[in-house]
Amino acid sequence: MIHTWIAHFSALLPQYDALWPTLTPDERERAARFVDPAVGRRFAVGRGFLRRRLADLLDITPEAVQFAYGERGKPHLHAAHRSDWRFNLSHADDVLLLAGCIGHEIGADVERVRPMDNMPTVARISFSEAERRALFALPPDDQLTAFYTCWTRKEAYIKAVGDGFALPLHDFSVTLRRDEAPRLLSAVGDDVTRWTLYHVEPADGYIAAVCVANTPDTSRPTPKNENMRGGWQP
Repeated sequence: MIHTWIAHFSALLPQYDALWPTLTPDERERAARFVDPAVGRRFAVGRGFLRRRLADLLDITPEAVQFAYGERGKPHLHAAHRSDWRFNLSHADDVLLLAGCIGHEIGADVERVRPMDNMPTVARISFSEAERRALFALPPDDQLTAFYTCWTRKEAYIKAVGDGFALPLHDFSVTLRRDEAPRLLSAVGDDVTRWTLYHVEPADGYIAAVCVANTPDTSRPTPKNENMRGGWQP
């Protein structure tokens, strides 16, 4: 089963004093290295939020959560926990999205939908030919939402792959139209049937996606926060 949590920086920042002690010395040093103190505080409360949620799953204190990192920096639970929970955290502006499941790789991405003057240029550089055709065939008023739908699904996929950050964005294709189910259409060197994509709108003005390696349990992700809006598809 896929678990998801939605949080907001506007709600977490007032908890800074309570979350700060849950961080390791290395995490505190990282937070202090940000040139903008506000960015450091956001990092600190975001990591504290992650620690609290993982601690709940492991039935330990947030301070006891240990991380290890993949070749390209993707965090996972340290082997010392003897746990097969996999997770991925994404944030954009005020919204944080955490997705997790047991035993299957998972990736998540959330973006705030905002006008982009260079949207066509970014799409031509980053999207596959099939995605560009689908995007630019839409009415102009629908293209911005479709762009972010495509972008979040692509980001969720490369995060689920783990080392996917080295994967050229134009080497795989996803669906982006409202009348199409979220799906990985093609991927160089990968079997698209290994992955399931989900679309979610966690708050007004935001679009998100979760990608997970296929599991015997095909139930939809269930949000774990009352701030959840919209719904998972499908």
